[in-house]
Amino acid sequence: MAQPPHLVTPEGFDDCQEIADRFLGGEVVMIDIVGLEPETARRVIDFSSGTCYTGGGRLQRIREHLYLLVPPGAEFDPPWDPDRSPLKPGGSPLAAAVAAPLPVEEWILADAVSAPRFDD
Repeated sequence: MAQPPHLVTPEGFDDCQEIADRFLGGEVVMIDIVGLEPETARRVIDFSSGTCYTGGGRLQRIREHLYLLVPPGAEFDPPWDPDRSPLKPGGSPLAAAVAAPLPVEEWILADAVSAPRFDD
């Protein structure tokens, strides 16, 4: 099972050292930039983006003010991941039945000209 991310809530640009050290050490790092001045927040994210690029990882924006740095080879499956939806295979039978796609053979294709009118 994957480790939970290490949360860093930087108080300034100087905290980027911890972000880089943990990322380059193979840890998934979550950065919460809420409360930072916009210019400082931009610098922290720019630095983190460069760290990800040079380290071969990826940077994801999770939501406003929250970013995730995933190093190469690391796995991270957040609990808010939409793949954990009850509509996925193995979810509730009712939800799976409702969400199941129709086979192409069962599609009903009609156009406005040839379709029968129901108001006649």
